[in-house]
This record gives sequence, structure tokens and C-alpha cells, in this order.
Amino acid sequence: MKLDYNILWIDDDDSWLTVNVPCIEEHMLDKGFASNIVRPINQDALDAELEKLTKKNTMYDLFVVDYNLSSLFSENGNGLISNIRNPKTDKKIYTNIVFYSSDIEKARRDLGDNCDGIYFFDRTDLEVGSEAFKDLIDFFLTRDMDMSSLRGIAMQEVAQFDEIIRDILKEGDHIKYILGSIQKQASDVLTNVSKYKVEKLQGLIDKGGTSVYNSTLRKNALHKKILKQCEQQHACTESCYENILERYGKEVIKWRNHLAHHLMPEINEKENLKFRKTLIEFRKVFKKIQECPKRKLSNK
Repeated sequence: MKLDYNILWIDDDDSWLTVNVPCIEEHMLDKGFASNIVRPINQDALDAELEKLTKKNTMYDLFVVDYNLSSLFSENGNGLISNIRNPKTDKKIYTNIVFYSSDIEKARRDLGDNCDGIYFFDRTDLEVGSEAFKDLIDFFLTRDMDMSSLRGIAMQEVAQFDEIIRDILKEGDHIKYILGSIQKQASDVLTNVSKYKVEKLQGLIDKGGTSVYNSTLRKNALHKKILKQCEQQHACTESCYENILERYGKEVIKWRNHLAHHLMPEINEKENLKFRKTLIEFRKVFKKIQECPKRKLSNK
């Protein structure tokens, strides 16, 4: 169950990484994953990341390690991998590793018997335009693209978005609007129920939510009481205020509800990929709304 894919990439040639890493990040986004690629700049930074791993404070899905690391690190890639797989302590790290070199046969020989979970690549296989490394990435990602994973991701991401909206709504005096919205929603439900015969109520119940103060109501409160007010007062042209939450309702909440309430949701591979990309997009949207100084001014 993941939307993020975390990579620890160890190479002492920053100019080479600057050219080639963005290509991998773009490919992963095309597959519906937000990549988090950490590039330690020296041995101390690397030791700090490995220490987090042994303490379970950080988890990486993949290590990508160059053979020749002598200019910035205390040992070459083969020595680093040997210490990860067979450390002096009992804290082994079993994360899959991509080990690459311009002389891949030498890299294999120097690594010796420490080859479990190691994927060997020529350095050119990781460069822009090569498909070999992308194919391996796709193999790893496929495990996290099934329907059960998507359902879990949808629940997790919307819960995080809800938390952001709740925090924003607490900043201003919006309780009267929220209570009014809840009362209207309850009144509308009662009005609609009175129109149905008893035998037809089951279908209405099946389609209903489980909470009065639900994601849609929170979304509407944020939009109508804060963002529109901010637009009017400050002539805000930021993209986070361009009716973005109308899309949120249609492209996120609607699909979240569909996945939550259907044992076998009707969502194809193309829709799966689109939904994952939409969730990544709205992470950025809500971060922007959180940090926008104009919104904060409008709440005072």
C-alpha cells in the first residue's frame, strides 16, 4: 500500500546524478508513484541514513549504488554493500540494491558472495534514454499497483487531506457555517427520506455516508468560507484558489467513496493510474493552501 517510492542513491558524481535522476523521477510519476530520492553528499550523511534504517525510523524501497565512490565516501560500492549485508553488528539491511559500474564484471568479482538481492547494471543502463533500469523499476512497482493497494492509498491520502482541512478550519471562526451546513444536510436527508416508501429506503441507506461531518462537507466549508473569501479580498490568482476543490470532490472524494464501498470496484488500469497521479497532485495543492500567506490573512 504505497504512493511513495523511496530510493537511497549513492554516487559521488553529482553532475551525472543531476542529469539522470530527473528522468527516473519522471518515469515513476508516469507510473503513478511519487519518488523520494535521497542522495547523501558524503560518508557522514550516508552513515546517518543507514543509522535511521537500522532503527526503523526510515524505510527505503531500493538502494542504487555506484561502484566507484572514492572521492566522497570512505570505500567503494562493493565495500559499502558488504557492510550492509554482513555488518559487524546483527543489524542487517535486506533492501534490494542496484549496483552499477562502467566495468560490471569487476564489480561482480569484487563483491564476491554478497549477491543476494543485488541487481547488476552497466552505468549506461541508468542514463537518459536507456530502458533497462526503468524495466526493473516497473517490476518493483507492479507489486504496489493492485486494487487492494489503491483502496488503502485512497483511504490514507484522503484522511491526510481531511486533517489539513480540519486544521485550516480551526484557524478562523467558521463554526457557525459548519453547524449550519450540518443542520441543512440533516434536514435535506429527512426531507428526501420522507419521499420514499419503506421498501425503498434500503437503497438510500446503502448509498449514505457514515458521518455527518464528512469529507465533502469539510471540503465545501474550506472552499466557500475561506478560499472564496480570500479570492475576493486579495484578488488571489494562485492556482490553489481556482475552483480546485470542485475537482477534489469529483476526482478524489468520488473515487475514494467508490473504492471504499465496493468489494470489486469498477476501475480499469488507466483510471487507476490517473487516480494515483491525481492524489500526488492534490498533495501539492493542499501543501500550497496550507502555506499561502493570503489565506492566513483572510482568516484574521
